Amino acid sequence: MEDMESQVERLFLYAQNLLLKLRLKELQKDHVTLEDIERIVQEELTVDEDVEDITEIIRQMRERDYEFEY
Repeated sequence: MEDMESQVERLFLYAQNLLLKLRLKELQKDHVTLEDIERIVQEELTVDEDVEDITEIIRQMRERDYEFEY
């Protein structure tokens, strides 16, 4: 069974991937360049306070070795 930290990381990656796909569709180009992708990633996938807070919470949980029950 996948641990909570891995699940959260996977969900963030899925969300980032979906956001990138949506932004690439908005370009409406036949050929997307690496520069297009880099620009979108820099614009959209910035670290903000929420992400920093979640990262800090995960780090603290790992340090305390919390076990999660559902």
